[in-house]
Amino acid sequence: MRDHRDPRKVQTFRQGLAAFKKGFLCRQEPIEWVEIPFQGKSLPGLFTKAPVKGPAPCMVHFDGFDVTKELLYQRTGEEFRRRG
Repeated sequence: MRDHRDPRKVQTFRQGLAAFKKGFLCRQEPIEWVEIPFQGKSLPGLFTKAPVKGPAPCMVHFDGFDVTKELLYQRTGEEFRRRG
């Protein structure tokens, strides 16, 4: 992760997102990229459905200062999906 003052940070972040998305598309991960409405704008998110019929609990993670939704998904996404 680049320092917040580094002018290359946005380009680097976009390249990282593109690589993440390409990797998961190649692996055929059951992910949907979604936009969650919030106060007249939207927040980008990742959605993966539990392998059950009917309603299932939903886990919501918010990324923060030093983590991204992609890193959270890589660490926990499959486990949460497996547990339904």
